[in-house]
Amino acid sequence: MGGTKRLMEEREEDESYGTGLLVNAGAAKRCEVHGYLLDREDSGAAEEVVEEFAEERGRDEAEERVKAALANAGMECPGCHRK
Repeated sequence: MGGTKRLMEEREEDESYGTGLLVNAGAAKRCEVHGYLLDREDSGAAEEVVEEFAEERGRDEAEERVKAALANAGMECPGCHRK
């Protein structure tokens, strides 16, 4: 496997891990029907996730991963919104 592909996989794993931490901390949730990630706009919970993730990856990378995960989260589920 090439270096670029490996980096992309690591990045996806980190983002997925960050998403899980956001959900567990209450900063985000998943639509029960469609599974889309929804931002709960809880900056305190998001900061807790950054702190927890920073212990493993460093503060800058933790902030980047949490920011990326939240960038993929919407305020409402696009699947539910279409109804």
